Amino acid sequence: MLTDWVKGAAPAKATWMLHRAFEQARKELADPRVSQVLNWLAAVVKVFRGWEMERSESHLIESRAYFSGDDDLCYKTIVRHFENASRYVNVCVFTITDDRIADAMVCAAGRGVKVRVLTDDEKAFDVGSDIEWLQRRGVEVRTDDSIHHMHHKFAVFDGEVLLNGSYNWTRGASDFNEENIVATNDRGLIEQFQKEFDRLWRAYS
Repeated sequence: MLTDWVKGAAPAKATWMLHRAFEQARKELADPRVSQVLNWLAAVVKVFRGWEMERSESHLIESRAYFSGDDDLCYKTIVRHFENASRYVNVCVFTITDDRIADAMVCAAGRGVKVRVLTDDEKAFDVGSDIEWLQRRGVEVRTDDSIHHMHHKFAVFDGEVLLNGSYNWTRGASDFNEENIVATNDRGLIEQFQKEFDRLWRAYS
């Protein structure tokens, strides 16, 4: 398929093929008015291709791993991203019992940030769970209704940052377990995780 070929082609080769396609169209359509339209369309395509290349080059992917034994950087990273959020945070985490993180979530919601939480239905009723407390303070929460677990541990912040890893949002994970979190601004990964959140949010409605 042409689409697959273009995606796999080098930029210079794809540009050459685009130019050839316009040239062939001009030959087939001899009407000068049609030729003018094609010239205009070629100019528009050129502008948008240049804009897309600049946009791609300006977006440098930055990723960093954090580990639970590294000066509490896992929970501090989560809290910091809630403090920096300005529009929305979509949370999909198996269990939440760390009051420091729950406080940051409520503070973000209090600033007008839309905070949504997906979590496991069984873990929501564990001793020390912050889920009911979050709901009472205006955070929208949904739980799975499966005999199996909703075992994800990720969050998307403003569509710009993804946190993902083994780390449950608990004091046990912070103080005792060997855990990790990866923070990234990789747009492709963010989009995939956001789609998974949206799918589960609909499923648990």
